[in-house]
Amino acid sequence: MYLALIELPIMIIGGRVEEIGWRGFLQPTLQKRWSPFTSTVIVGVIWAVWHLPLWFVIGSNQMNMNFLGFSLITLALSFLLTIIYLSTKSIFLCIIFHAFTNSFWDVFVPVTNVTSGLFTFLFALLLFTMFEVYRKSTFQKRMV
Repeated sequence: MYLALIELPIMIIGGRVEEIGWRGFLQPTLQKRWSPFTSTVIVGVIWAVWHLPLWFVIGSNQMNMNFLGFSLITLALSFLLTIIYLSTKSIFLCIIFHAFTNSFWDVFVPVTNVTSGLFTFLFALLLFTMFEVYRKSTFQKRMV
C-alpha cells in the first residue's frame, strides 16, 4: 500500500499528460459532434492503442497482461473518467483518478484476462448509463 502512495506523485505527472490530451482536448472536441457515449468509446479505443507499445518494453507490467483484457479495462476507465469530467468539468480530478488507478495498478496488478476486463467494462457501462439517465433527467427538470 505504501508503495502505491509513494508512486502517486509520479503517476500524477504521467497521468497529467494523458488526461490533458484525452479529457482536456479529445473528449470535448469529439462531443461537439458525437454523444458522450460515442466520444468515450473513441477516446477509450485510442487510449488502449496508445498503450500498445508497452507490450514490447521488457520489464513493463503490460508484458504480463492480456491486451484485450487491458483494452476492456481501459474502455471502462474511459467511461468512469467521462463521468468525472462531465459532472465536474475538472481535468485535475481526472488526473488524480488516473494517477490513483495507475499507482494502485502498478502495485496490485489486477487480473487482466478477457473475462475480468468484460465484467469491469460492463460495470463501468452500467454506472455511465445511470449517470446519463440522471444527467438528462436533471437537465430536463431545469428546462421546465
